[in-house]
Amino acid sequence: MPKGYWVMLVQVKDPVRYAQCAEAGLDALERTGGRVIMRGEAEVRAGNPKGRVVVVEFESIEEARERFGDETYQAAVQLYDGLADYDFLIVEGRADGPAPRLRTIAPSWGVVPPPETV
Repeated sequence: MPKGYWVMLVQVKDPVRYAQCAEAGLDALERTGGRVIMRGEAEVRAGNPKGRVVVVEFESIEEARERFGDETYQAAVQLYDGLADYDFLIVEGRADGPAPRLRTIAPSWGVVPPPETV
């Protein structure tokens, strides 16, 4: 069964107060059954994403969806009100391991096969 993930892209507006709330937020995530597998500042190479990324893993996509409405998590969300802007995504992992290499479609020259070496 594929795992489920929360992906949060966060733009912190008040770093001092945000840091004070961080431990309570992490505790709430763990109490909902999630496991924080990534959190930190993003090294932006393209686009205009928010600066901080948090990824939380759940045993299934169903659990990830269900836990979003959990009272413990929603109470923690209230702590961050006004301290940060964020995008919140729920993503399903792959049941069969890493994604296979895809063929790239280049707009001006058609289909380009993947390189022979990884």
